[in-house]
Amino acid sequence: MHARCRGFTLIELIVVIVVIGLLAALALERYQGIQRDARIAVLKATRSAVQAAVVLTYGTVLARGGVVDSAVCAGGGVATNHAGAAGTVCTPSGLVAITFAYPASATPLAASVPGIFGMVGLSPAFSPTLAQLNEAGYGAEVADGVTTLSVIGGAGTRGVAGARANPGCSFTYAAPLQANTAPTIGTLITSGC
Repeated sequence: MHARCRGFTLIELIVVIVVIGLLAALALERYQGIQRDARIAVLKATRSAVQAAVVLTYGTVLARGGVVDSAVCAGGGVATNHAGAAGTVCTPSGLVAITFAYPASATPLAASVPGIFGMVGLSPAFSPTLAQLNEAGYGAEVADGVTTLSVIGGAGTRGVAGARANPGCSFTYAAPLQANTAPTIGTLITSGC
């Protein structure tokens, strides 16, 4: 007796292909959800880094009591440690502009003396350009004394390579406008993450 080799029928093959297709579709959907969740987690961590930078700067200014540093700061310049409308504080990377004892928010990207960007350290550059922030996965806009920090890569990302921002995956930072007030750190916007 010869055993007859029997292969799969066409129907069986089609069923297997359909099942594999359904599993791939479900995996792709879940993968996209994971990417969005990761961008939101990065945004939350960035907001926490801004909060820490704010507290660190304020504490440094209070501890130094407005006394000008006697030594030159890394990168040049001497910190004023002034808690008024304009001042500077020394960090291991260089001088940071401050407004009423908090990191300045109106300082443009790539400024010689950065504000919030120099304190937070979102890219390897101490005072990054927008292109350098984009390389690190971030976007930023500075307008009317308010800095908007964003995580690029989601549905809300706009702009060309090296000049991207994502207002749909962002939060804002604004230094105080007068003494004895705290800066404003906006709530997270995640609709475009």
